[in-house]
Amino acid sequence: MNEYIIATERIKLRLLNENDINDLLLLFSDPVAMQFFPSVKDYKGTEEWLKENFENYKTYGYCLFAVEKKDDNKFIGYCGFIPQNDVNGKDEIEIGYGLIRTYWHNGFATEAAIACKKYGFDTLNCDRLISLIRPENKASINVAIRNGMQWKIDLVRWDLLHGIYAVENSLNVES
Repeated sequence: MNEYIIATERIKLRLLNENDINDLLLLFSDPVAMQFFPSVKDYKGTEEWLKENFENYKTYGYCLFAVEKKDDNKFIGYCGFIPQNDVNGKDEIEIGYGLIRTYWHNGFATEAAIACKKYGFDTLNCDRLISLIRPENKASINVAIRNGMQWKIDLVRWDLLHGIYAVENSLNVES
């Protein structure tokens, strides 16, 4: 049985586990879904990605989550938190997301990202959350904007230009 960490009207988020590898592979092996990532992933690459996510949870207490539809428990992608070191001179927590292409254009990424922002501010007590997005990735930029994020600056990361989109926790900002 899966323990759900976050739930919204249409989706549930839970810790990823080894049983998710084939579902993740649907996403990571799709060149269209991965067009703004360095490359597609094979089974071994997906396994390594999953292990890195488990390590993030052990080390930082946060990670990326599996996203499932509430109505049928179908795995549709991931959303959650990624530690990002030295982003323009500062360590940051990123909200990252990726969905299997079948589930694009249904508002699931926005719903998951907004839920993660709330969890990040309310449960993890984050002061600020970011998303690192390539300028040509208009769909992800739109998700970030709908999540209350604003563009701050462009920088080169992983040898590619990325925009930093950020949102501040208004409850933790001193006035």
